[in-house]
Amino acid sequence: MPFASWGLLCVAWGMNDRKPLLLCLTLLGLVAGGLFVALAQPSTTGPEAQPLTWGGRSLQANYLVLDVAPGADSPEHRHAGPVFGYVLEGSLIFAVDDDPEREIAAGGSFVESEGALHRVFRGGDEGAKVLAIIVAEPGATLTTPP
Repeated sequence: MPFASWGLLCVAWGMNDRKPLLLCLTLLGLVAGGLFVALAQPSTTGPEAQPLTWGGRSLQANYLVLDVAPGADSPEHRHAGPVFGYVLEGSLIFAVDDDPEREIAAGGSFVESEGALHRVFRGGDEGAKVLAIIVAEPGATLTTPP
């Protein structure tokens, strides 16, 4: 999904309330500005973070670029806040909660609700490079077992 489409999604999401719109546009600005860190394996250790105040809450946006090897899979887990993901290269097999597995090719995106069970996160035939942004309380454990 091109950045322009993400912008339209942000506007649609924030139609009735400016707070979601501002959060979404802030995240897009951070992504476009290149404020993320590259990691060798899918991992939540060491992300770069940016403070964020939203709805009176002090949060932070944690950015990760994950290089997922072909067929590499992560165990089931949950995240401390919503996750916004974008496949930069390759493809990813993805599923949350009871949703069926789906393949997301380069240019595709995904969103996870806070606390959703992330069942499948596996590199496709060529692996994948994925930008993930996890919004959470400062100091929160970003990824936990189910």
